[in-house]
Amino acid sequence: MTMRIRCKHCNTIIEGDGKGTYITCKCKKCAIDETKYYWRIIGNIEDFEEIKDEYINIKNNYVFQDMIIGSLRYALGRRTYSSDETIDFIMEHKEIITERVCKVMLRDLKWYFEDRRNGIIIDDTCDFESWIKLQNWLFDIAKEKKYDIMSYERR
Repeated sequence: MTMRIRCKHCNTIIEGDGKGTYITCKCKKCAIDETKYYWRIIGNIEDFEEIKDEYINIKNNYVFQDMIIGSLRYALGRRTYSSDETIDFIMEHKEIITERVCKVMLRDLKWYFEDRRNGIIIDDTCDFESWIKLQNWLFDIAKEKKYDIMSYERR
């Protein structure tokens, strides 16, 4: 479990990293020290509030990222509502788009477009247009985050 707190003075949210790194807020009134064996919050109880929401740290969760890639692969080329749901979920969670995820998705989309052009995949025009929308969005993310995607071309 990862600890997260918000400093009531400087409003900084700090999160333990599980590696024993001593992490402080900006004003240094509170801190987190967390390893896989123990955790502790440093500071007066009135200086911070613990954040106890139920969430998955999807930015750094490799397994979750692979599940999203698997969802993309499942939905590609199918005549199903899950295509748009998959695309919407990906686009609503920009934080999962690491360089690895971006490259894998762009590669899979490239193969989808090639298979569709060669008649291997026959899907609906609305799905095809949605996949183009996702591809363009991924290229925009890659440009914004300065990912090396030179070997990938737009449809």
